[in-house]
Amino acid sequence: MTPTASPATPPGSPGSPGSPPGPNSPAVRAPLFPVPLWVGFGVALAVSLACILWLDRPVALYVKHDLPRGLYRFSQDITDIGKGNGWFAGGALILILSWAGARLALFAETAAAWRRVAVSSAYFLAAMALSGILVPTFKVLIGRLRPKFLFNEGVYAFHPFTFDMGDVTFPSGHSQIIFAAMLSLGFIFPRLRWPFLAFALLIAASRVLTGAHFLGDAVMGSFLGVAGAVVVRRWMARRGWEVRLTGAAR
Repeated sequence: MTPTASPATPPGSPGSPGSPPGPNSPAVRAPLFPVPLWVGFGVALAVSLACILWLDRPVALYVKHDLPRGLYRFSQDITDIGKGNGWFAGGALILILSWAGARLALFAETAAAWRRVAVSSAYFLAAMALSGILVPTFKVLIGRLRPKFLFNEGVYAFHPFTFDMGDVTFPSGHSQIIFAAMLSLGFIFPRLRWPFLAFALLIAASRVLTGAHFLGDAVMGSFLGVAGAVVVRRWMARRGWEVRLTGAAR
C-alpha cells in the first residue's frame, strides 16, 4: 500500500517559511521580560546603589586629580562615540536605502535580502529608542547632580525634578546608547558580538574617565541599553521578524 503524502503547509499559515509564529510557538510564549533580565536589573540597581554610597565620590575625585593625563585624553577622544545622533542617523539611512532596495529590486531573492536588512536596521533603531526613552525620565525624576558640581562646589547630592539635562547624570545616556547599539549589532552579526560588547564597555568607561559621569551612572545606563536590545528582539521574534543577518556565534 502506497503511503499518502502529508499536505504541504499553506503559505502564510503558522509554521510555513517566512510566516509569523503560531500561538504555541516558543517565540510567542516567551516573556518579553525574561527572568535573567529581571535579575540583571536587580544586580545593576544594587551595583549602582553601592557605587553611590561608597565608590562614586572617591572614583570621581581620583579621575579629577590623579588619572594619568594620557588616559584622560584618550577617553576624551572616544567618548562622543556614545552620542546617539550618529547611530540614529546611520540606522535610519540604512533603513531607507534597504526599504527602497526592496521596492525596486528586480528579483524576488534580492527583494527578500533587502527586506531582511530593513528589519535588522529597524530593530537597531528601536532598541536604542526604547531604552533611550527611560534615560531622560530617570534623570529628571532622580535628579542626581553631575560630577562637575562635586569638582567645582564640593556638592554630591540629588535634586529630584531637575529638568536641565546638563546638570543631572543618572543614568548615563552615552552608556545606554552604546550598549543598545552594540548589543543589537551583536544580535544582527552574532560572530562579532563580543568585540561589539568590548567596544561598548570601552565607551561607557570613557564617560567615567572623563569626569562626565559617576561610575554608578554608567552601570545603570549600560543595563538599560542591554535591556532595550533584548526586549525589542524578543518582541520582534514574536512576530516572526528575524534580526540576524549572519550565522550564529560559535
